[in-house]
Amino acid sequence: MHRLGLLFIFLIISSFAFAQQGVISGKVTDKKTGDGVIGATVLVTGTVQAAPVDVQGNYELKLNPGTYNITMTYIGYKPLTFAGIVVTANGKTTLNGVMEENTTNLKEVTVTGQKQTGTEVALIQDLKKSEVVVSGMSSDQIVKSLDRDAAEVVKRIPGVTIQSNNFIVIRGLAERYNTVMLNGTLTPSAEVDTRSFSFDILPSSVIDRVLIFKSGSPELPGEMGGGVVQVYTKNSVLENSTSLTVSGWYRHNTTFKNFLASPKRGGVLRTETIGYDNNDRQLPDNIPAQVERQPIALNNIWLPRSLKALPDLRISLGLSRKYEIGSVYLSNVTSLSYSNTREQYSNLRQRFLREFDPTTNRPQLQWTYDDTQASQAVRLGVIHNWQARLNDRNRIEFRNFLNQYATDEVVHRVGQTLDQGFERDDNAMHYQSRTVYSGQLSGTHEVGQTGRSVINWAGATTTFSATSLIIAVTAISAVSPSPACPSGPTKW
Repeated sequence: MHRLGLLFIFLIISSFAFAQQGVISGKVTDKKTGDGVIGATVLVTGTVQAAPVDVQGNYELKLNPGTYNITMTYIGYKPLTFAGIVVTANGKTTLNGVMEENTTNLKEVTVTGQKQTGTEVALIQDLKKSEVVVSGMSSDQIVKSLDRDAAEVVKRIPGVTIQSNNFIVIRGLAERYNTVMLNGTLTPSAEVDTRSFSFDILPSSVIDRVLIFKSGSPELPGEMGGGVVQVYTKNSVLENSTSLTVSGWYRHNTTFKNFLASPKRGGVLRTETIGYDNNDRQLPDNIPAQVERQPIALNNIWLPRSLKALPDLRISLGLSRKYEIGSVYLSNVTSLSYSNTREQYSNLRQRFLREFDPTTNRPQLQWTYDDTQASQAVRLGVIHNWQARLNDRNRIEFRNFLNQYATDEVVHRVGQTLDQGFERDDNAMHYQSRTVYSGQLSGTHEVGQTGRSVINWAGATTTFSATSLIIAVTAISAVSPSPACPSGPTKW
């Protein structure tokens, strides 16, 4: 009974205290429209005692007697604060609020970007806009194909064939009817008497897109008959990246076998490993005048040397860098590719006369030769592109392309010339070094307030140089002595 009495007294005191509370009520409306601000909050400033505003804009906040500061808040409106609002016991205080929108003047926001031309969407848009027959591949597609160089990329385009990684055939028409352009500039030919471009020196990592035009257009070269191949390299990067690929492979009947090569010549720096001759094979400049006065002192090395063939090597290095110097945005794309390959094989060459051997009833053999042909190819390719974005309307690009290619071919022939009674032991060496450089400086400028007028300019230079040396040494000996053919080897 004692406990029940205490509980009864506590309930009476609580009810009495609750009955002493007062109420602040009213309506919160929008100053502009006069409608209720649905979702606004009315609270005691600095506390968590609050009441929500209903769909009609009304609210009711119950508080103990006292003096309060009341704040009305809502997102997008300026807060309202009322000071000294008195609440009495069992009393009702009316407090209405008119809230005003919180307008802020925003400054103009300009978003500047550069169109990405290497995506599949960008390529499809270019093909749709083109008024001629054109096909191609984008950088995104090249990445998915896992192709290593431009030769493998171009082969995937319908109607295109690459022969020896140099000569392009489009729709069955040979290289003389086709044109290759690199970044909008005609590419130099690696051959003297025909058109050729070494597609395998362009790593796929630096290719932005490849377009092949199969019909004529005013902006394309008029000498094309089969098609025009336009290869665009990357010149703008979004982030720094580095890629390195090293591969080697074993070639049957060549790798780790005895391999024929040109004789080792003078010079401390062996630049032949990167495709340069180092002028070791160059003849003296005054050789015609020297012949008239006295014999010429030349490096008396005429026979090839034999060495162990190493595995073929291929290295590809790609670098992408971006820099910000004040308001100027610089980006650089650099690619270095190197390959050193060796190949050696044997051939049997025979010629028959029209006369038949009555004993065998077969044509008589005129000569029979066993040829050992060895070929080493060294290729060095460098791409170094810069882009400077001066501001949103002006951009300058500087592209550089270098290709150094050298081949060292040796043929060793042994055999018999049966109709003349000779035995032959011949050596032929052919070394060729070719250098191709292409540089281009271009700019893009937007003029006018809307930027719809664009001025493009470009200047390009191309150089080509080649060094070639052919040495043939023949040793002939008679099978049997005769007045017409003395015995013993005779050098011609």
